Amino acid sequence: MTNEHPALQAPTDDPTAVSRKKDHIELAFRSRVAAGELDGRFWYEPMLAAHPKPGSLPPTPFAGKTLRTPVWVSSMTGGTGLARVINRNLARACAEFGMGMGLGSCRQLLFSDEHLADFDVRDLIGPEPLFANLGVAQVERLLEKNEAWRIAALIEKLRADGLIVHVNPLQEAMQPEGDEFQDPPLDTVRRLLDAVDIPLIVKEVGQGF
Repeated sequence: MTNEHPALQAPTDDPTAVSRKKDHIELAFRSRVAAGELDGRFWYEPMLAAHPKPGSLPPTPFAGKTLRTPVWVSSMTGGTGLARVINRNLARACAEFGMGMGLGSCRQLLFSDEHLADFDVRDLIGPEPLFANLGVAQVERLLEKNEAWRIAALIEKLRADGLIVHVNPLQEAMQPEGDEFQDPPLDTVRRLLDAVDIPLIVKEVGQGF
């Protein structure tokens, strides 16, 4: 199923999108994290606390909602059949434990609903925070074409609470099919805030801010 305006359909400028999403998932399954590469921000201290009792974690307000567990499952995947299974399982876990969830890149949903079922998890996650996700390059292009309304339509069709914008200059530069940024991402984010009134998360992919 596609949107009602066929004249506004996006050109097929990324024919590898579905296969790349499958590759991302398969690479994640095959990867291993070496002990020396673990995130040093996780301070594991086994001696100073007991296991928390169910319901003992303090609720955390976030973006107008409340997290029962202060954990965010962020921007995993989408746009391929296997991603549908992953997203649905993650949404169920978020609903059970009261975590927030960010969807994988929703670029494919801007112009077509063909892959909507891979991302549509609102009924599974319930009232927990759910954010859509777009790359800053896609946001930049939409703003250039005065099509910020597509972002609002994306949030509405996913029944999401807001949008994550991922900033990934190294990733885009290294991919043969990567998108070039015409403007500094900070300028694009400022323009986006002027164009839409939605809760917004900005994150970097691969290196961190």
